[in-house]
Amino acid sequence: MPSFSAALLLCLSTVDAEALSDVFSPHDITRIRDLLLSTEPYGELSTPYHVLRGLQALGTSSSENKDGFKRNACAYALSHIDTSSDLQSLFYISSIAAELGSSCLPDVIKKKSHIQSVVSDALETEQTMEKLYYSTSISTNLGLDVNSESVLASILTALDDDETIQNTALAFLTASQLPDFDLTAIYELVEDVVAQADETPTTLYYDSLETTSNVITGIFAMATKTGEAPAITSEQATKFGNYLLTNTYTVDVARLAYVLAAATALDRNQYVVPCSLLLTSSGYVSRANPDIQVRLATILGSPPPTEFTVTVMTVTHQEGDETLPKKKLKSKNGLYSYNLFQDVSSPGVYTLTFSTESVGGSPVVKLTETPLQVTVSFEVTIGSAELSLSDREHGTTAKKISLEYPNSSKETLEADQHSKVVMKFTLIDKETKKSALVHQAFVRLTRGQHEIFFVATANKKTLQYTFELDMVTAAEDFGSLSGSYAMSLIVGDFALENPFSWDIGSVSLLFAGSTTDTGDEDYTYRAKPEIQHMFRLEEKLPPKVISSTFTVLVLSPLALLLVLWVGIGFNVSGLGTGGLWAVMFHISLGGIFVVYYLFWLKLNMFDTMKLLALLSVPTFLAGNRMLKRIASSNQSAS
Repeated sequence: MPSFSAALLLCLSTVDAEALSDVFSPHDITRIRDLLLSTEPYGELSTPYHVLRGLQALGTSSSENKDGFKRNACAYALSHIDTSSDLQSLFYISSIAAELGSSCLPDVIKKKSHIQSVVSDALETEQTMEKLYYSTSISTNLGLDVNSESVLASILTALDDDETIQNTALAFLTASQLPDFDLTAIYELVEDVVAQADETPTTLYYDSLETTSNVITGIFAMATKTGEAPAITSEQATKFGNYLLTNTYTVDVARLAYVLAAATALDRNQYVVPCSLLLTSSGYVSRANPDIQVRLATILGSPPPTEFTVTVMTVTHQEGDETLPKKKLKSKNGLYSYNLFQDVSSPGVYTLTFSTESVGGSPVVKLTETPLQVTVSFEVTIGSAELSLSDREHGTTAKKISLEYPNSSKETLEADQHSKVVMKFTLIDKETKKSALVHQAFVRLTRGQHEIFFVATANKKTLQYTFELDMVTAAEDFGSLSGSYAMSLIVGDFALENPFSWDIGSVSLLFAGSTTDTGDEDYTYRAKPEIQHMFRLEEKLPPKVISSTFTVLVLSPLALLLVLWVGIGFNVSGLGTGGLWAVMFHISLGGIFVVYYLFWLKLNMFDTMKLLALLSVPTFLAGNRMLKRIASSNQSAS
């Protein structure tokens, strides 16, 4: 079996293959370990199995666990042996016992007759790939004999019946447990299985995290068993690793166990170990802190098993300027330092590309053109500055004032529609005294509360900034408002350590057709006049006497009708003829009158129409039947 010194460690890049997008940090490891150790009490057998599997991947032995953890996990597993009649439960129990070792395994082995009986009964009915994996794992965990030839034949038969990705992954995991047997027929399936993975620009994965994890662990378990490199490329290994890294932030112990098992397979195999180049120092560098530090790390955050050299290939400014330092960095405690100020001259965001190769001539695929971004910060000051007045037609200079930072000029330029105000200045690095450029250089002209900003443009060849104010074209910006304006220069940049504003002095501007200079407007804050809110007043109603009189007059015909009925007598003989229909009709008719009354008091039109529609049906039917009955009675009487 090849040793690590001859291992093929693949530190992947953005050209040959992508590097890992990230790695497990010490904080991630601690967080996951604490989560696994705190998963008690257990609700099912799978929980302690996944917890122990995750802790094993992190390198945490049972003796390092909190008090009682080992004892509780074993007791929980033992309590389920006699009641477990399925392979999956016995697989969990045997795996827990195997991980806990001598403190638990002998007690489980005492029950091997029951376990063997369950395994035999399960395999007699149907030998699926899942059953074969469970039964082989149980035998391996408990140190029982395994018939390799029979198991291998059963694996091939099961795959012929149902060759899914999950079944093939279980076949890898099962075959890797068979002692001293030719596994070529199964191992040659690796390339085809990897080719069937779903792919994005940065990840490879299958339909579930469990399947993806089983494929990865199965492939490298087979590689360890056979001593042959698996048919998986460096790019594919890295993309599998990137997929695992997207699943680390979960509180589900089963998912964490699958992630950690697969990450361990990628991290500790002897054939394809993806890694990443990480920036360990601050992303900002300055003269006071000029070094950046990087380190190589595998997916679990460990240093690579072989020694490497790291070379800075290119340093590119965000504006496109590029240098080619090709400097090899020295390693100290696994960290590689680079003084960026040796190769840069201006602040901003820089992209550095790195390459790596192993020391000692081992066949290690080097990392090429792996990018990292850093921001270079500077302190700048004004190098030279002048303010001048020139003729806008001929360009001749009428007046020039030399400026000295940070003082304000006592002289005032007076410009009219025939002139241009021109300011030229340079920025220099405080440390090197070299000219520098920034992203934000503005000239601000203020008059009272009016502010107008102009961009000072830079000449990238001479590194000089220029601001020009054409009195004709700029008249609209100023609203043709003439007067004295305070002038200041504002220099800023996210990479600048000392952004500043410089009060230069004042300029007098006289625009053609300008409005009268009335001086500064009064923007003094003072109380506004009180707002008097006028709410809607209630409508005036007539006196109560008039309202009452009107009501009496409206109701008087009804009162007169009742009086006359009393005088001449009521004729209610027809009610008996109409029978029950007459009663229903008059009740419905009375209901309609009640609805009209309610409409007058409080109902709206829509509610009134709904009620009338409901009452109209019984009123119509009852009235129709009542009239038919009265007519029939009259015909009989005649």
